[in-house]
Amino acid sequence: MPRWTAATLAAKLTDFARAPTPEAALALGRSGAEEALPALVAASRAYPEGPVAAKYRAAIRAAATPELLARWIADPDVARRRVAAHALSARYEEHVPMLAKALRDDDAEVRAIGRRALASWARSDALHALLRDLLAHDDPRVRALAAEALGALGDPHDAPLVAAAIAREADERARHALERAVARLGG
Repeated sequence: MPRWTAATLAAKLTDFARAPTPEAALALGRSGAEEALPALVAASRAYPEGPVAAKYRAAIRAAATPELLARWIADPDVARRRVAAHALSARYEEHVPMLAKALRDDDAEVRAIGRRALASWARSDALHALLRDLLAHDDPRVRALAAEALGALGDPHDAPLVAAAIAREADERARHALERAVARLGG
């Protein structure tokens, strides 16, 4: 799709803010305009599941290139970091470095959004490495998510690492997640 003029983009964004539709979201996503990303993320939050949610996610994926996400997740503006965090998914290996950054952000909301993105993981070498690193994260909720994902991945080579994490875990919920993971891993 050809890039819109600034005036056309402004009009499309105004129309979208007034009456968002999945079709308009897809058009905005394909426009290549990074200014569309906040509006797409905001509109998508009303649809956590279902076919409409899938269209909004597709629009966000079209707009949120890895290069854009890398810039926005490192931006000093917390609003941009929050938008970028919403666009991240642990399903995409190219998002893993930005997800790692979001999980260590100074802003609690960026970290919380990152935790939600981490929960949507899929198998990849980069994510597997991140999950191992996250067993030592400051946040016990992140450690628990990492343990659950490692247990589900089922790589028996992770059992000693997870067992070692149990020994130093002070948080009860994270400890239970680690114990379940090590049991699944055969450790």
